Amino acid sequence: MNCSLEISCTQFTFAVQEPGTLPAMKGSTWHGILGSRMKQLFCLYPHTSCTGCSHRSACGYVDFFEPHLQSSEEQTPSSFQKGFVLRDMTDMRKQFQPGDLLTVGLVFVGRIQKYLPLLVADFSRPFRIGKVPFTIQLSEVRQLQFAKLSELVLFREGQLILAPTSTNTVGQLWKLAEGVHSNSVQLNFLTPTRMKTAGRLNKAPNFEQIVQALIRKLNAFAVHFGDGRDVIGAEHYQELMKNCRSLHVVENSLRWVDWKRYSRRSEETMTLGGFIGTLTVSGNLKPLLPLLLLGEYLHVGKQASFGLGQYRCQFV
Repeated sequence: MNCSLEISCTQFTFAVQEPGTLPAMKGSTWHGILGSRMKQLFCLYPHTSCTGCSHRSACGYVDFFEPHLQSSEEQTPSSFQKGFVLRDMTDMRKQFQPGDLLTVGLVFVGRIQKYLPLLVADFSRPFRIGKVPFTIQLSEVRQLQFAKLSELVLFREGQLILAPTSTNTVGQLWKLAEGVHSNSVQLNFLTPTRMKTAGRLNKAPNFEQIVQALIRKLNAFAVHFGDGRDVIGAEHYQELMKNCRSLHVVENSLRWVDWKRYSRRSEETMTLGGFIGTLTVSGNLKPLLPLLLLGEYLHVGKQASFGLGQYRCQFV
């Protein structure tokens, strides 16, 4: 497939300078940090609601963090896909001491890639997490290159090594999938995954419903942050659904877990949930491989900007 939607897969590593505590599920914390930093960088009227701001159509914070406000459609923040994904939210440590390293993966989609150099520069200065003196500083930034299956070091120990690039495209990953030869795959869901089917939260999805959610996410990214067109059209969609129904479920150990996050915006603790575990299917996987591999970076389901919906493929 010749899809030009660009994605930049990066890994930020921070060095802890002053001790502190973080929750086991850190996606909400990093989501809040990104929103706070972008607001400081771009917002002209920090004490005014973005909804009524006359500058919102040209505001970097709104573009990055509240893109639903730029849409002509009636959208809520929870239903509109942000143009970034938080990855690698699997470090359950809570206590951190000076010298410890803290890693977060960030995927920038389409036009949102333009904010990567700005965030690298901003994070290069020490900053505090929360109200306690928990201080961290950027140590290294790496960027994955699909075409070469390698990583580039963009930033290390206070120095910019290479300027961030935008060479990764969905089409490149689609082509790489041609080199995978397997008739069985295990999806290992690493972070709680929340997805809806027919408008309702689905706590026990089947493989076909997971693929449907992957297609919705990819198309939403392309429409809102790419060239405005679906990557997978109606005819291709029907072919993939037919392929899903021909597969055999070998093992399904998905289970539901609840977790809590604190919302700075509403100043309240929210209880959320999602499924984790593994799902293994076998059969003719060839038509689905590109989508499954892409989902490793874009995640599946809702709130990927909090790190939810991350999974890894293990081919047998």
